[in-house]
Amino acid sequence: MKKVLAVILSALLLFSVMSIGVVAQEEEKVPVVILQGYSGPSLAYADENGEPIVVDGEVQLAWPLNFDDIGTKIMGLLADVTLNQNELGDAIVDVLQEYFAPLEMHPDGTSKNNLVPYPSGAAATRASTLIENGMEQYIPEAVVAEMAIAEVGAENVFGFTQDWRQSQVNSAADLDAYIQEVKELTGAEQVDLYGLSHGGQYGTSYLYYYGHKGDVRRAMFGDPATLGTSAVGSFFTGEYVDANLEDVVKFIEHGFEHEKDWEWLLQLLTLDESIVEIVNSALVNTDLLEGIVLIPSLWDFVPHNYFEDALEYVGLNAEDNGALYADTVKYHNDISNSGLNLANTLSDLKVGGMRIGYVAGCGYDSVNGKYNSDILIDTYLCSGGATCAPFGETFEAGYVQNGLICDNPAHYHISPEFNIDASTGALPDSTWYVTGQGHGQYFNDPYTREIVCKFLWEDLDSVYDDERFPQFNYSQKHADNVYAYFNNTDAGYHSSADTEFVVENLSNTSPIHVICVEVNGADMD
Repeated sequence: MKKVLAVILSALLLFSVMSIGVVAQEEEKVPVVILQGYSGPSLAYADENGEPIVVDGEVQLAWPLNFDDIGTKIMGLLADVTLNQNELGDAIVDVLQEYFAPLEMHPDGTSKNNLVPYPSGAAATRASTLIENGMEQYIPEAVVAEMAIAEVGAENVFGFTQDWRQSQVNSAADLDAYIQEVKELTGAEQVDLYGLSHGGQYGTSYLYYYGHKGDVRRAMFGDPATLGTSAVGSFFTGEYVDANLEDVVKFIEHGFEHEKDWEWLLQLLTLDESIVEIVNSALVNTDLLEGIVLIPSLWDFVPHNYFEDALEYVGLNAEDNGALYADTVKYHNDISNSGLNLANTLSDLKVGGMRIGYVAGCGYDSVNGKYNSDILIDTYLCSGGATCAPFGETFEAGYVQNGLICDNPAHYHISPEFNIDASTGALPDSTWYVTGQGHGQYFNDPYTREIVCKFLWEDLDSVYDDERFPQFNYSQKHADNVYAYFNNTDAGYHSSADTEFVVENLSNTSPIHVICVEVNGADMD
């Protein structure tokens, strides 16, 4: 499958899919604020007063889009034998422009349409309020929300909503204001944060800019786009390369197994390659890109090692793009650079008493075919700077951990596959790497869910606290069927202490039959 499969995923799945205060007493229920992934909050058309427009009792939403309708129209165009290649490409562009037009921005990064998040504000986005009003569909990240409600009650669970098109700088400021609302509404001194993907990115940005205020007790970020994603970096620099179609299809099948509105995408990815190339060409059409490349949050997804090339390729500049240019340059200079500024800030926050953790997916080829990733977010970016060998490769013989952030000789931060060095990541001692976990698919993995639960509400603080949760492990999602490990050593390793090799059936429906166990490269009975 050719280069712009990366663009299909970045353009469609991204649009889907310091001093710290005293920790709250155990009997207090600390409110939980959930930060949604990219494009999670709904956006409504607003009147001149900034209030959502309501027609016949229905709020007029500009987002989410009807992706099933988009897919039906595109698949219908592909089946039209009367269209030549150029006509087909132009027709696809017309469909996409029609649907994405409400999201377009002015050159300075302000919205062409007056849109507001819906619902918004702490009182309206409280889980108990949403449940009372029959609006449960607006409770974000249902699996985490359910765990949080069980721990602290629906009255203490909140789903932050914002215009996800805006910059990290603005999202961090809005989150700070929202947390003040939550504190005033609940009387709590602090809150806990859980952020997924983009939510982990602006959650991290919030900690960088506002963490010193001491309003957060614990923060856990799952598959965060901490320093961006190379998928958008490729998109914004004209770098299109082959992607691993098998991994992409597996990701969609496992991640959207209950969502019928994405079935057309699977059909599209399995069509004749010439047809996919026509779609590829449509997706990089300059008319279509004109509105998309002015979305501030997408610029903050561009990794720092792509950033200068992206500025040149797109032509973003201070004179023509004003606040958009200023905000993204500030974010890249402050946070997205080498990751050192971020690591130092998070270290100060942890010394002050805040608990901060990441869960990073890995073990998949990135959509642009270059990096170890969770499909959409590269592991080196998700972790805030871990050193990673190219996908499918290992470090050279004799490699020793870098120790840039963690130089404790007692801490071994190299993965069993010898392809990840966590000692250079932003949180070396509190980042868990889960091989085989696709982006945002923690809901299928009881292992990751348990890490989140124990980190936020129990005593799990680092990768050394509980031998059941080592720094490197494998996803235990049911779609993979089998999980195997030695009984007395961290997952992926073995030692003389081991007396058993355990093969566990993860499937909810199917039995397994172990035919043989083969050991390569070790003298073992």
